[in-house]
Amino acid sequence: SIVSNIVFLIGTNMAERLVFVPSVGFCLAMAYLLVRFGKLENEQKISLPVLVKKPAIIFFLVPVVLLFSFKTFDRNNDWKSNETLFNQDVKTVPNSAHMLWYHAAMLANTDRLKTLPDDKRMPSLQQARKELLVSVAIFPRNPNSQELTGLITNQIAAEEKDPVARKQMNEAGLIYLKQAVAINQN
Repeated sequence: SIVSNIVFLIGTNMAERLVFVPSVGFCLAMAYLLVRFGKLENEQKISLPVLVKKPAIIFFLVPVVLLFSFKTFDRNNDWKSNETLFNQDVKTVPNSAHMLWYHAAMLANTDRLKTLPDDKRMPSLQQARKELLVSVAIFPRNPNSQELTGLITNQIAAEEKDPVARKQMNEAGLIYLKQAVAINQN
């Protein structure tokens, strides 16, 4: 519960490293089940030769080890950069307000925007805003999502040619910024 982002926002996104401690319970339960149902209670020492004598255990362990190993190697591809990681994670957990915020922040990152061609900057900002609106709808009390929505809305407004539309976008951006301050004055 401590690393779930439910009790406390811990300042990180979906990450496998957060399940190391909870996986201890899973590993203990699996070990108990193997000993109990693999009839290993009377063994003095559990070693590979002992396990090989119990085909039921091998038939259980091999698929589990292979599946988790495959998933580990497959997931390594997502860790090439923040962009590849966040692009994958936002697909994996599309209804996570926190993950949407991370992805939007990456899309709207000033350094990243500088590297994009002119015709790609505005679509990136618009995609970020779209994701932030979903994030705010899922979890309206998140000041980070409110603040970033306001900042990106104002950034998009600055590019707007129509003065009426620009004014409306700036007013919308200001509403989100005020909501962020109302949630967290810091």
